[in-house]
Amino acid sequence: ALDAKSGETVWENKYAAPLPDGMDPEFGRGPRATPLIVGGRVYSFGVGGRLQCLDQKTGTVIWSHDLVSEAGAKSPEFGFASSPLAYKNSLIAAVGGPGCGIMGFDLATGSVLWQKHDFVNTYSSPITITVDGKDEVVLLVDREAVGIDPTSGDIEWRFAHVNEWKTNIATPLWGSDHILTVSSGGDAGTRGLKITRKDGKFAAEEVWSTRK
Repeated sequence: ALDAKSGETVWENKYAAPLPDGMDPEFGRGPRATPLIVGGRVYSFGVGGRLQCLDQKTGTVIWSHDLVSEAGAKSPEFGFASSPLAYKNSLIAAVGGPGCGIMGFDLATGSVLWQKHDFVNTYSSPITITVDGKDEVVLLVDREAVGIDPTSGDIEWRFAHVNEWKTNIATPLWGSDHILTVSSGGDAGTRGLKITRKDGKFAAEEVWSTRK
């Protein structure tokens, strides 16, 4: 943390960060993910898979998880890169790995609320959308866009979005017209998805696509 006026360091948090198995060291040690600040706390997700909660004023560690050793997270080739998302009293992180593709944590204590799915190569950051009064977390994973219930982690809709590298990186965009835009390199291109909810069930329909 730096003083905005002088640039002087206010506090610094450092920890040993050996590269996890599966990460290519050619692309550097990161970090990749943008820290999240909520309620006087800073939440960071390191390139090696450490999720931390720090005091915003002092940098003191309040809680932390090594998600590789604790949850069996599998590092993407370029390291963990997805920024965490706050939803009410929970922190949602796209982790990646068998049974821990996405995880929910208690914001205050760091206790695991839920962990589900086998997503891999999850570089994109999750966002929150609201459709027909219902909140959804939207995440672009390796081969698809998915809509997830933020309280349980259950998938409520999905739509294929695949390129030749099975790697989607950009964060989705949500419009007031309920069009979700997802974009990737290679043959996946960019597409607009209309997200609707009727009788409690979600649907995702492609309304346009382009290779540009």
